[in-house]
Amino acid sequence: MTKKKAQLDIDDAVAKARTVPLEFGSMGAAHTPIEVELAALVVDASWNIRQVADEGEQAELVESIRHNGLLQPLVVARTADPLHGGTPEAPVYRLVSGFRRHDALRTLEWTHAPAVVFNDATEAELLIANLVENEQRANVKPWEVSERYYQLQQPPYSLKGKEIAKRVGKSPAYVNNMARLRRALAPELWVKFKSAEAGERITTTQWIELAGQAPEVQHERYERIVKGLDKVAAVAEKEARKLDAPTPANDATVAGDEGEEAARGKREERSGRPGETELRAMLERVLGSRKKPDWKKGAAEVLHWVLGDGAEPVGGGRARGGE
Repeated sequence: MTKKKAQLDIDDAVAKARTVPLEFGSMGAAHTPIEVELAALVVDASWNIRQVADEGEQAELVESIRHNGLLQPLVVARTADPLHGGTPEAPVYRLVSGFRRHDALRTLEWTHAPAVVFNDATEAELLIANLVENEQRANVKPWEVSERYYQLQQPPYSLKGKEIAKRVGKSPAYVNNMARLRRALAPELWVKFKSAEAGERITTTQWIELAGQAPEVQHERYERIVKGLDKVAAVAEKEARKLDAPTPANDATVAGDEGEEAARGKREERSGRPGETELRAMLERVLGSRKKPDWKKGAAEVLHWVLGDGAEPVGGGRARGGE
């Protein structure tokens, strides 16, 4: 990329940055588009939420910027902190968001880049700005998000889950659950949570469930999930509920009593055990009897009939399906 072409890209990106709203969420931190010198920018990678770099994705980003220019400016903040080389008289800029874009620009040998400056933002607000931008990316790791939410709830920030949720556009339950992963998971399980292998076998929802258990229970539950024992138990419970569930309306393909009987037959086929329909047929075939319409808790009251003209019921009894 020629120097002239690079300057055109920068001017275009700065123009686009001017369309950014002047308020970031509800924090009230006004920001201004500027152009920053990349070599003078304070970059602390450990401060970024995203700690795992993907070389393939980074190479794609480099090529995208090479051909299309920088479509999203960097996010920076002024700092007079001596640790960053700044002074009240000569503050410097530190990178808040856009660490991958910054690295791509250095690879392409850009010397300057468009940026948005947060003015008068607190440290917590800058951490949230970095969180919001990265959480919108599909490849951010759940444990990285958990670390940041947990960090914001600890001193010196000590933000409540409800307050964080309002600023990032998430529910308080989501924020607190993600923070709980870092706070409550046993240390050995936190290491497993961060590993790709375990993450492929256990969902984030299951990890959150583990974090809600007592420490002495977490390891046992983890082993059950990994071995698939919980899944097997859940399937068995689901099938058991199906057998005891009331007849769905679409099971009854025939109206009235005939429809109910057809639906009952379907349930009996699924259960694999004798039911009302089979028992009724057997009684009528063997005893020449009929059942009353009401069955209670699987038991049928039947009246025995005597064959002949004007037959009347002469006795009663109870039979239970499956016995």
